[in-house]
Amino acid sequence: MDKNDVLVVDESSKYQLRCGGGKFITIISEEGLIRPCSYLPANIFNTDTVDGYIESIINNSIYSYEKQMKNYEKYSTINGRTMDHLNCAGFCG
Repeated sequence: MDKNDVLVVDESSKYQLRCGGGKFITIISEEGLIRPCSYLPANIFNTDTVDGYIESIINNSIYSYEKQMKNYEKYSTINGRTMDHLNCAGFCG
Protein backbone atom coordinates (compact mmCIF):
# COMPACT_ATOMS: atom_id res chain seq x y z
CA MET A 1 0.00 0.00 0.00
CA ASP A 2 1.24 3.47 -0.86
CA LYS A 3 1.82 5.58 2.24
CA ASN A 4 0.21 8.55 0.44
CA ASP A 5 -3.11 6.68 0.56
CA VAL A 6 -3.44 7.52 4.26
CA LEU A 7 -2.14 11.07 4.48
CA VAL A 8 -4.78 13.70 5.23
CA VAL A 9 -6.31 15.30 2.18
CA ASP A 10 -9.68 16.62 3.37
CA GLU A 11 -10.48 16.79 7.09
CA SER A 12 -14.12 17.68 6.37
CA SER A 13 -14.68 14.40 4.55
CA LYS A 14 -17.61 12.21 5.53
CA TYR A 15 -15.16 9.31 5.46
CA GLN A 16 -13.56 9.95 8.84
CA LEU A 17 -13.48 7.43 11.66
CA ARG A 18 -16.02 8.49 14.27
CA CYS A 19 -14.01 7.25 17.23
CA GLY A 20 -10.53 7.44 18.69
CA GLY A 21 -9.16 4.86 16.26
CA GLY A 22 -5.99 6.10 14.59
CA LYS A 23 -5.92 9.19 16.83
CA PHE A 24 -5.82 7.88 20.39
CA ILE A 25 -5.12 4.21 19.68
CA THR A 26 -3.19 2.38 16.98
CA ILE A 27 -2.94 -1.36 16.45
CA ILE A 28 0.14 -3.25 15.28
CA SER A 29 -0.77 -6.57 13.66
CA GLU A 30 1.20 -9.79 13.99
CA GLU A 31 2.68 -8.97 10.58
CA GLY A 32 3.91 -5.59 11.83
CA LEU A 33 1.30 -3.55 9.96
CA ILE A 34 -0.51 -0.54 11.41
CA ARG A 35 -4.29 -0.05 11.46
CA PRO A 36 -6.43 2.34 13.48
CA CYS A 37 -8.39 -0.25 15.50
CA SER A 38 -8.44 -3.98 16.11
CA TYR A 39 -12.16 -4.14 15.27
CA LEU A 40 -11.61 -2.89 11.72
CA PRO A 41 -10.97 -5.45 8.96
CA ALA A 42 -7.23 -5.89 8.41
CA ASN A 43 -7.65 -6.50 4.68
CA ILE A 44 -9.06 -2.98 4.30
CA PHE A 45 -7.43 -0.93 7.08
CA ASN A 46 -3.83 -2.20 7.37
CA THR A 47 -1.91 0.82 6.12
CA ASP A 48 1.77 0.96 6.90
CA THR A 49 4.70 -0.80 8.51
CA VAL A 50 5.81 0.21 12.00
CA ASP A 51 8.96 1.83 10.57
CA GLY A 52 6.92 3.74 8.00
CA TYR A 53 4.46 4.88 10.66
CA ILE A 54 7.26 6.12 12.93
CA GLU A 55 8.84 7.94 9.99
CA SER A 56 5.51 9.64 9.27
CA ILE A 57 5.24 10.79 12.89
CA ILE A 58 8.78 12.16 12.81
CA ASN A 59 7.87 14.06 9.61
CA ASN A 60 4.66 15.42 11.22
CA SER A 61 2.43 13.60 8.75
CA ILE A 62 -1.19 13.11 9.82
CA TYR A 63 -3.02 9.98 8.79
CA SER A 64 -6.45 9.90 7.21
CA TYR A 65 -8.28 6.69 6.47
CA GLU A 66 -10.53 8.19 3.78
CA LYS A 67 -9.54 5.71 1.07
CA GLN A 68 -9.99 2.80 3.47
CA MET A 69 -13.39 4.15 4.58
CA LYS A 70 -14.49 4.32 0.95
CA ASN A 71 -13.36 0.72 0.46
CA TYR A 72 -15.21 -0.27 3.64
CA GLU A 73 -18.34 1.43 2.30
CA LYS A 74 -18.13 -0.72 -0.87
CA TYR A 75 -17.51 -3.83 1.24
CA SER A 76 -20.49 -2.98 3.48
CA THR A 77 -22.81 -2.40 0.54
CA ILE A 78 -21.89 -5.77 -0.98
CA ASN A 79 -22.61 -7.43 2.39
CA GLY A 80 -25.94 -5.66 3.01
CA ARG A 81 -24.65 -3.24 5.63
CA THR A 82 -24.15 0.52 5.83
CA MET A 83 -21.45 2.83 7.15
CA ASP A 84 -23.56 3.22 10.30
CA HIS A 85 -22.58 -0.34 11.25
CA LEU A 86 -19.03 0.94 11.70
CA ASN A 87 -19.90 2.90 14.87
CA CYS A 88 -17.90 1.47 17.72
CA ALA A 89 -19.68 0.74 20.98
CA GLY A 90 -16.46 -0.22 22.71
CA PHE A 91 -13.99 1.68 24.85
CA CYS A 92 -13.09 4.34 22.28
CA GLY A 93 -16.60 4.94 20.86
